[in-house]
Amino acid sequence: MIGCLCLLWLAVQATEPVLLQQPLLDESSGVCVTQRGQVVWSHNDSGGKARVFGFDRAGKYLVEMEWPTARAIDWEDMCAFQVDGKTYLAVGDVGDNNHRRSNVQIYVAPAPEVDLSAKAPVRRVADGICCLTVTYPDGPVNCEALAYDAQRKKLVLATKETLRCRFFEVDAADLSRDRTVTARQTGALVLPLVTGADISSGGQYMLLSTYGPACLLKRNAAGDWQTRGDQAVRMISLPPRRQGESVCFDHHPKRLLVTSEFAPTPLFSVSWAAPPSPSQKADDP
Repeated sequence: MIGCLCLLWLAVQATEPVLLQQPLLDESSGVCVTQRGQVVWSHNDSGGKARVFGFDRAGKYLVEMEWPTARAIDWEDMCAFQVDGKTYLAVGDVGDNNHRRSNVQIYVAPAPEVDLSAKAPVRRVADGICCLTVTYPDGPVNCEALAYDAQRKKLVLATKETLRCRFFEVDAADLSRDRTVTARQTGALVLPLVTGADISSGGQYMLLSTYGPACLLKRNAAGDWQTRGDQAVRMISLPPRRQGESVCFDHHPKRLLVTSEFAPTPLFSVSWAAPPSPSQKADDP
């Protein structure tokens, strides 16, 4: 069942943007953080090389990581997550504006440890890449949002559609080998043109970005994303961006990061003044 959009807005505060100092990053389409929020990762949209760029919180360019066995047809989002104490990066080659792709790919690889004190940027090569080839049960779907659900050990795809957003799950329990998997739809929401997603590391909150505001969802007692009822959906104003296609939680679920397609890429930090629910503790990634 599709949830109705309840326009309950959270009070927010945004900082002046930091500029990510790598001119080759000119179409930032995904963002995530590792090393307790000290390293910010991003990548370009379609048509570029299969690579991601890493920065410190001041925007200093630290690392370029190539993904030699991956293709970059339409990279739309990325996320970082931990499994058994090991940190991974996942990149979604999942864009399909024309609904022509019979399958799409999610690439997952261990995240490198980045030297924050390095005097010059370094190049790394992703090792141990796992490719999940994804099909949808009812044919091609356009998607620009990828997140990892730690409670379910699933990767979540949120669709970009004119009047709604559907959620699909992809099994991510086995990252040791390439596999073909069928995505399973788990829910939907009246929210147009979703461009990015993230799930807090404790698994309690999902964040969805659009070209305008972001949307915050909570998990209900049954473990599903709550999209109906009073205060089920909360909206977050985001800073004006040239074309905002990325969002992630910072090291704390009450703070988030967004970028914009531009060079040098601006990185905005946004926080909200009150927790999503007075009766529920915020998880602390």
